Amino acid sequence: MSPAIGFTLDYGQGGGGYSKLPWYALRENYCNAVSRFGALPLPLPHEVDKVNAYLDRLDGLVVTGGAFDVSPELYGETSRHKKVTTKDKRTQFEFAITRGALARKMPILGICGGQQLLNVVLGGTLIQHIPDTIKNALEHEQKNPRTEPGHSVKIVPGTLLDKILRSHFPSPIRGEVGRGTKQAHRYPLQDTLSNARELRKRMTDAEALLWRLLRGEQLGVKFRKQHPVGKYITDFACLSTKLIVELDGGQHGEESAIKKDKVRTRFLEQQGFTVLRFSNNDVLRETEAVLQSIYNAAHGQDNPPPNLPPSGGGEAESVIQVNSAHHQAVAKVAPGAIVNAIAPDGVIEGIELPASAHPFCLGVQWHPEYFVSDADERIFGAFVKACR
Repeated sequence: MSPAIGFTLDYGQGGGGYSKLPWYALRENYCNAVSRFGALPLPLPHEVDKVNAYLDRLDGLVVTGGAFDVSPELYGETSRHKKVTTKDKRTQFEFAITRGALARKMPILGICGGQQLLNVVLGGTLIQHIPDTIKNALEHEQKNPRTEPGHSVKIVPGTLLDKILRSHFPSPIRGEVGRGTKQAHRYPLQDTLSNARELRKRMTDAEALLWRLLRGEQLGVKFRKQHPVGKYITDFACLSTKLIVELDGGQHGEESAIKKDKVRTRFLEQQGFTVLRFSNNDVLRETEAVLQSIYNAAHGQDNPPPNLPPSGGGEAESVIQVNSAHHQAVAKVAPGAIVNAIAPDGVIEGIELPASAHPFCLGVQWHPEYFVSDADERIFGAFVKACR
């Protein structure tokens, strides 16, 4: 039976835009993020007196984000930053249903503002405006689309989030064909182009990291990502130097995949390209060495590049790429909660309750419903699994 997962809704008083009357709203990708794993998404109107009735029918709760803030009064502060905006009716409901879900040990996933609210419900506090508190802070309100990474986060070893990201939960829609898997079939051109566009939206962590370092001619040449060449979609292609860079996941170590890769490489070389292959782990663990190899191949030399861009890499399981759309963050971590993710500038990017206190209570500061990387997919896969 499909687990029923409740989603908190955004709320507006009306007067323009969507409706002149009060409205509820929820982005489609929130619902798709759980339905792809076989769960039933259920939006929850802000009826505080119906919280117990809702929880009786739910197997899990997602506290969503939004363009508003938790009132500072709720975490004991008397002053309010000028950038703070609140939605008190929504917050009142989210407090009530989050407390109810915690009491029932129901699986909870807090996203962006939902993670911040979870920290406050548990007794923590918030930074009201990051730029005024964190010296040399990253741009946590990224200007590029939320479907793209904004920065990296380091995952704290041994946490629930760390364990989730070490696991794999294949999407029932795509079965065993993972993001970025190379298709060796003959596609019509239009299908190939369409598939390339889809792959650009669904990069692995290694692909996202390498693209951040290749884009904008940082190595002195222009690369294209998921570029079609004949019947294949290459990971990264530099047309001016006829260089292709391919990243291989774990499935490429299987004998059948090795044979397909050889056929693919032979075809690309017949088109006049030089092909470099790296594993995802190579990119994540030996980033500078990978960049050095790409630079040498692109420029036809063995000398080190003048200035390699900073990689932001790390251990394969400890660093992921995330989107970023927030001006607040966790300040004091709630009693009993632990930090599970940290941005390079020190901003807390995730909290959770240990298994001894709650079977699945996880908050992340980014928006995994956009599926920027395969880490986001694993988060929702693990959450739905916990709700079954």
